[in-house]
Amino acid sequence: MKPFAWSYTALIDYETCPHAYAAKRVYKTVKDEMSPEGLWGNEVHKKLEQRLVHGTPLPADIPYEKWAVTIERFREPGDELKCEMQMALNRQFKPTGWFAKDAWCRGIIDVMLVKEAGATAYIFDWKGLDVTTPIPTPSGWTTMGELKTGDMVFGGDGKPCKVTGKSAVHSRPCYRIEFDDKSTVICDDEHRWPTREGVMTTKEIVVARSESKNVIMPTAQPVDLPEAKLPIHPYVLGFWLADGKHTSGEICKPDNDVWEQVKASGYDIGSDYNQDNEGRCRTHTVYGLRTQLRKAGLLGNKHIPEVYLRASHDQRAELLRGLMDGDGTANTTRSQCVFTTCDKALSDQVVELLLSLGHRPSQATTKQFGFGERVTAYPIAFRPMHGIETFHMKRKAEKTMGWGPGHSERRYVTTVELVPTVPTQCIEVDSPDNTYLCTKRMLVTHNTGKVKTDQTQLKLFVGILSRAYPDIERFITKFVWLKHDKVTPSQTEGDRFLKEWVPDIWKEIYPRVKRMEDAYNAEVFPMKPNGLCGKYCPVITCPHNGRHGK
Repeated sequence: MKPFAWSYTALIDYETCPHAYAAKRVYKTVKDEMSPEGLWGNEVHKKLEQRLVHGTPLPADIPYEKWAVTIERFREPGDELKCEMQMALNRQFKPTGWFAKDAWCRGIIDVMLVKEAGATAYIFDWKGLDVTTPIPTPSGWTTMGELKTGDMVFGGDGKPCKVTGKSAVHSRPCYRIEFDDKSTVICDDEHRWPTREGVMTTKEIVVARSESKNVIMPTAQPVDLPEAKLPIHPYVLGFWLADGKHTSGEICKPDNDVWEQVKASGYDIGSDYNQDNEGRCRTHTVYGLRTQLRKAGLLGNKHIPEVYLRASHDQRAELLRGLMDGDGTANTTRSQCVFTTCDKALSDQVVELLLSLGHRPSQATTKQFGFGERVTAYPIAFRPMHGIETFHMKRKAEKTMGWGPGHSERRYVTTVELVPTVPTQCIEVDSPDNTYLCTKRMLVTHNTGKVKTDQTQLKLFVGILSRAYPDIERFITKFVWLKHDKVTPSQTEGDRFLKEWVPDIWKEIYPRVKRMEDAYNAEVFPMKPNGLCGKYCPVITCPHNGRHGK
């Protein structure tokens, strides 16, 4: 391997997941494709540099003239201005070339302004960072970073509400919270949660759990949406997804009451194909269904179209009943309804459907026997909630009578563990109790609190710049949050550093770098599941990615 070298982004990559860091930066077995947001960010940096250095006007799609003018206000004749300034230090903390063989630490300062007298330097770092926490909205899924003021999300009461404010992106200590239903979320220490004891920060939850106190949060109410125009009756679609032939409108089920329900949904059915074949299951063609399936792109491609997952409450409940009449059971021992499928993608969609109806489903992976073969199945267990009838089929429905919600109206925090810092952000909403839903598990969370910013990256720039400009006595640092129209930190939060503080900066940062370097030399890079797994990590061979083997 090449000699060890690092940057702030490499350090954050390593602390987030050593395994992904090694794949991307050490062995380079995967290519870390830049997102459209990242490519756009690079273009913004380039245009801002041209604007500040050469006076080139900014294009109309980069509306940040305000920030260029703000920086120019600090500039006077004789000042030294540099953009995209590359700096590198060797192990002796002496400046060296960016591509030099002895380069040990590297950093790029977006904008550096050294005053004429040489005693003061301004460091500006452009920020336009999006965070990746999934957020359910009335029109589908988005992420925290993509949300804007005025967008619609869901309150904890399930009703659509408006985003009325958004915090800056910040980089604070982060924790992974796990609940008793295996739901997880990664959030920073200042994030606020509605609990039985009142609103608590993550930091307060950590303390409570360290004292063996229960922390209990509510589950969401069913999301409230208007009736949608659907291509197939939701009950019939659910029934076909469970027991239908994937290339036609044929469905196999012996119970008469489900066929009566199909008729009540507006469909005619053909004769039983197997009425003369003793021992064969009753099978009918649902007239017109094949054409509807073909137009909806479902033939040979079983899944729940997105429009059904954002349909009205009654339409989603009918879809659930169709699925459950087909492949659902009632476990009277555990007082749970169970839906089972060997299709992981469909199982995930049924989990989303149940969450949207205010349920608290638990999904598992099991080995089962089916049609003489051992197969992998993905059963989903849940307790019926909010008065929703889970089955139309009488023999199944009778088994669920008198169950009640059990513990499904709440979630218990089981573990809270410190994880590598990731970019975090929060929103303000106008729901009645100031809550909104977050993550794929539709967890109920609370409005943003006070915005704070961790300055580790800016401190590192100070540490490097002080070596290249030994005469500078004072450094003033600023994050410029382009998309969020903010500048942090303020003077009261500590945006000024003195030259004499630089040794303490290195004492703070170096132990983290040493752990990374030791792992590099030993080639020990363990997997560390976190909130950036799944669709955001390019290491698709990792079992935590969710796309393993695809």
